[in-house]
Amino acid sequence: MEAALAKRAHTYRSPLLSLWSRNELADNVVAFLPPTNLPKLPIIAKPFRAAQPLVLFTAARRLKVVDQMLASCVDVLRDVVPEANRFVETWARGLGQWQMHPDASGYLHADVVGSPPCLRLRGTPGPTHEGLSRSFQSLRKLTVRRLRISRWSCMDIRGALGYVWFYDHRGQFEKCVGGVYKNGGQLCFLARDSNEGPNTTMLCPVDPDTRYDIDASFSDADEDHMMDATITVSIDGVPQVTRSIRSLTIPLHRIKVYNYSHGEAHIGEIEVEFDRA
Repeated sequence: MEAALAKRAHTYRSPLLSLWSRNELADNVVAFLPPTNLPKLPIIAKPFRAAQPLVLFTAARRLKVVDQMLASCVDVLRDVVPEANRFVETWARGLGQWQMHPDASGYLHADVVGSPPCLRLRGTPGPTHEGLSRSFQSLRKLTVRRLRISRWSCMDIRGALGYVWFYDHRGQFEKCVGGVYKNGGQLCFLARDSNEGPNTTMLCPVDPDTRYDIDASFSDADEDHMMDATITVSIDGVPQVTRSIRSLTIPLHRIKVYNYSHGEAHIGEIEVEFDRA
């Protein structure tokens, strides 16, 4: 008798665990608990720890944010990979580590819209070259080797909009070292020559109803710190124009995105590949 009671006590499961073991509870738990409480489920029992990925996926499915959750998971994995030599901004987690300059706050409005998400810039703090920026801290020198911008577009033909520019550690306009923007009706690329003077190359006319993909790659630098830059602009995966220019090497200290003129610009995924010296 005692042995039977001991066996029964050993095999007893609470009703909650019994339901969980039959895979009937995930949707109900997600529906009942606020999302902020879901991370606490694994401390209840081992079966809850084992099913935590299912619960999180169920929550994302019910809230219709599966794509954003998967993108965030990939971003986290990228962050923990050492010496990845690549930065990717998908905007899936909002503005994240991007910071608005005090001079632009209240004048330049930035938010994330659409699916897949993109950054929307409206207005301008201008005339000034300030906006959102993201800094890169490293004990080693970082040099840009490739820049990709997906789904870049402007809603206005006039003015200077949609800047994606690299700056040195001081972040001043005089020390910008290259990037993409629209000036008038032209998509342009700015680089610096051997005398450190700005050199603007017109890439193609801008149609306000068109999204452009921009791919700029940079060769190894020569003894004068000059490199060859090749910029290709595509529409729906079809290359439209390719330009080759000479440019000073582009250090990766800071990226700025902003509008210099009043208007609206959209910027999709930004990907930067770089070397560590």
